[in-house]
Amino acid sequence: MDRKKQILILILESKNFISADAIAKQLNISSKTVRNDLEKLEGFCPEYNCEIIKKPGKGLTIKGTHEDIQRLLISLNRERETENLPWVRQQQILYLLLSAKEATLIKEISVSLYVSRATINNDLNIINDWLSKYQVDIHYVKNQGVFVKGQETSIREAFKRAIFFRQNTSAADAVKYDGSKVIYSDAIKNLESYYKIDFSEYIDLVHVLKEALGFRLSSEAVVNLAITLVVMVIRIKNGFRVILDYEIAQMLKGCDEFHSIEPIVNQVEDKMAIRFPEADKYYLLLHLLSGKRLKQDALTILLGGSDTNKIEVNKVIRKFIQVVQSDIGITLDKDERLFENLIVHIRPSLNRMLAGLTLQNPLLNEIKKDYYDIFLIVEKSAKVLEECFQLKLPEDEIAFLTLHFAVAIERKSKTIRILVACSSGVGISQLLVAKLERLFKNIEIVDVISIYDIDKYKDKGIELLISTIDIEEIEGIKTIIVNPLMTEADIKNLTEIINRNQVRTDLSHLFRGEYIFTNVQVNNKEEVLLYAYNQLFELGFVSRDFYKGLFKREIIGPTYIGCKVAVIHGEMSHVKRSCLEIISLEKAVLWNDTDYVDFIINVVCTRQDSIIFTKVFKTLGNYLDDEDFWNKLREVKDPFLLANILNKELANDY
Repeated sequence: MDRKKQILILILESKNFISADAIAKQLNISSKTVRNDLEKLEGFCPEYNCEIIKKPGKGLTIKGTHEDIQRLLISLNRERETENLPWVRQQQILYLLLSAKEATLIKEISVSLYVSRATINNDLNIINDWLSKYQVDIHYVKNQGVFVKGQETSIREAFKRAIFFRQNTSAADAVKYDGSKVIYSDAIKNLESYYKIDFSEYIDLVHVLKEALGFRLSSEAVVNLAITLVVMVIRIKNGFRVILDYEIAQMLKGCDEFHSIEPIVNQVEDKMAIRFPEADKYYLLLHLLSGKRLKQDALTILLGGSDTNKIEVNKVIRKFIQVVQSDIGITLDKDERLFENLIVHIRPSLNRMLAGLTLQNPLLNEIKKDYYDIFLIVEKSAKVLEECFQLKLPEDEIAFLTLHFAVAIERKSKTIRILVACSSGVGISQLLVAKLERLFKNIEIVDVISIYDIDKYKDKGIELLISTIDIEEIEGIKTIIVNPLMTEADIKNLTEIINRNQVRTDLSHLFRGEYIFTNVQVNNKEEVLLYAYNQLFELGFVSRDFYKGLFKREIIGPTYIGCKVAVIHGEMSHVKRSCLEIISLEKAVLWNDTDYVDFIINVVCTRQDSIIFTKVFKTLGNYLDDEDFWNKLREVKDPFLLANILNKELANDY
């Protein structure tokens, strides 16, 4: 940890004011150095809504709410603990190898990082496994040392990923804004510190490049491009050159966008004291073209951007949707949102893949698990795209496409309004209703009637009529005749009909032991909210602003639902990944003026997943006054056993 952060920790850990002289003595530096460092720290504390207070004759202290000071202290302590973590050392080794001009002796690495050669050898094995995902390997030459080997495009992709090595962050979290102030994540600060660069200079250059092209890019795309520029400059300065496919190079050389950025590239060369080889100029343009544009630019550039190309790509995507829908059995080719979303995603993705570049999907395993059937269908149907563009879609890309279809299918999901008819409307028809409700959860039995009363329901929004006797089909209402005892053939036929109109969402793994915390010791409601936030932030599920949202929700209205249970949540815009966090307290705490709480459900939900969570909480409503149910949950201390019970009771019905 740098000296300035050590100064902050001393101030925070001091119960009263502490003088600059006392700090200087503890850190073995001069009082003047302390004062100089304090000037720089005054810009750091506001990130946590805190302020350094100086009082003549008394010394220094930190002003802020208890929660904000705790956040600041947690951040600093985490950094102090992190310094000696293996992944921090491994990232430094990665930075060294990915930018080195030549092989580096293992002895030199061990000396510079103050660890044994055995430790470095172990680190190199771990790093080599990680690099293999990008088709890059570590090679060893006797008396020379170690170096990385692979195609230059692959090494650069690995380099960009190394910035977020073993961290639950990405380019989406790299830059935050506090008014006009720009705040960089620790990953970017570490990059700046190691290579002695100013990342904001690269951000500015990307803005100049996109203005020259007339592009509108998302903030995440701008950060990704800035990272690409950093890696390019470092690699080129050390003598490395990229090699692109001849046809792609010729395509880019003749396009208008290349001529638009050439003058800007010359400015970049002068600013960075570097000369870009011709192929690297094309490489940069490919990344600019591959940047994800805002919606109004969704139908612009692909492979030169001609109208003919755009029309052809649109046709292929329409065909792709039709092939997927034929296997899924749900009409999707009229869903313009799905079509537009696929256009926005596929155009830049094709540019990347044509250039031999890949985009890692961090949710690949979760998507394959949660949407397994859809993933297989999309993977099979993707041959339409592969044959047209003469490329193989990787699993990461299939998973991205799967999500688009999963969201579209969820939009189509609905409850089917069913009318059951028999000769009299009583008796055996009630047994039929019971069986239907047991087999199909997303149906609504509107009524059980006699066939003579059917006309009364023509304008009641009935979508399916199930009858135990042979009757003529009513106009506008699908009719199916079944045996009163429901044979296997009847069940199969009904399943196919219902599945054409809806999709039953699999929620059987919504509750997971990793997000359940039992025997938690806290003293009050505020500590509960802080604990809930800290666990989620550590897991990478939420941004820092989620913490404020939890408190804001408590001010808006009550979250106590009875039986010593509270259901809390922050804002969906601050959620990176959805989950249901469960906190079971060792001792109940006062939640409002009169009610105590010892069981908390934290709804951590993105907008995309809100439909799924709504279904679960409809079921939860059945247990609001069921004290036996909640007491049963409290008795379970094993998080994974508790997850199984919750999935069975609240999620598995769907």
